[in-house]
Amino acid sequence: MKNLIILCNLLLGIACYSQNDSIAKWEVGFEGAHNFSVGNNFMQKSFASGSGVGFVMQHNFRRFFVGYQFHKTRHNVIDKSTFGNFDSGVNEAQNYFVGFRNKLRYKNMYTEHYIGAGTKTLYSYSAISKYKLDGTNFLVGSRLNYVVSRVFTASAGVNVDYVKYKTIIDGPLKDFYSQAFAVTPYITAKVCFGKKRRM
Repeated sequence: MKNLIILCNLLLGIACYSQNDSIAKWEVGFEGAHNFSVGNNFMQKSFASGSGVGFVMQHNFRRFFVGYQFHKTRHNVIDKSTFGNFDSGVNEAQNYFVGFRNKLRYKNMYTEHYIGAGTKTLYSYSAISKYKLDGTNFLVGSRLNYVVSRVFTASAGVNVDYVKYKTIIDGPLKDFYSQAFAVTPYITAKVCFGKKRRM
């Protein structure tokens, strides 16, 4: 966690410095996504892939960004020994993140390739039980953006996430319950605020 705080402060410092050349803007979006958990971990063993909706708010600097994301996803339970004797469960995730992105523009479309890191809080629950996990999130991704108007943009992309959770479990099962790896394609409708900058 100490290293993550140092990384965030460094990126924020560089981002603030970059404002000398351009004015930052906000993006607020509503997302639809489908989550595929992969690897040998409790998320992949417990849940089938699931669809959900979410909200994202992002402050863009010249090449850096900071933001907040909330997602709610419903999954079918495929292994009741790891989650509980239930047919389905819901995962709610809250992410605070900072990252770096690169843009390539062609007319009214542009691509973004990005990397980032942040904190993640996961609430996983069924009809009668609920638990919470806190962790550190690392991601890479790409998306294609279509600029509909000065304030509205539609996007489609994919994220690859790795999360390291804090758990009290020790021994051979520690890695199984303390980490998760996922691939998530998504679409977003975004409203942009602030002065537009040259890409």
